[in-house]
Amino acid sequence: MPKRAPKKRPRRSTRAANPELWKFYRLGLRALNNDQRLADQHRQALSVQEFCEQEEVSRSNVEQARLFARSFTEEEVKWYCSQVSDDKKPQSLITKCHMHRLAVLPKKAKQKKYAKLVCEQRWSVRRLTAEIAKTRPKKSQDRKSVGSGKSGDPG
Repeated sequence: MPKRAPKKRPRRSTRAANPELWKFYRLGLRALNNDQRLADQHRQALSVQEFCEQEEVSRSNVEQARLFARSFTEEEVKWYCSQVSDDKKPQSLITKCHMHRLAVLPKKAKQKKYAKLVCEQRWSVRRLTAEIAKTRPKKSQDRKSVGSGKSGDPG
């Protein structure tokens, strides 16, 4: 009996590596599409409330998904979804919560820089938040309390 060549494993889709993140991105795209229909007064457009009910998600979740879809291209999301650990049980290195933190950064270069660091150094969401906070300008602590009525003078 001739030997068979070992079966090749089917290549996993990058979306399959992080289905939650991909699903969230698609929700954002659908929300943006519905927003455009509303702006164009399209007869098939849904109100925000109707859209939330149809998708069975909260309004805040839709708003976060919308921001996510507006902030990243499909190619970027595919790359993020493809970032998985090399452990016995591969896990996604970038989660939906990481993406929430990255989406609020104003510059693409910073988003990419921090996303790369999350993957390379396996940052938690808490660590990512702390690192982003370090780069933001600090509020002035030197303000004098004017009109607070708390002076050190008796009387």
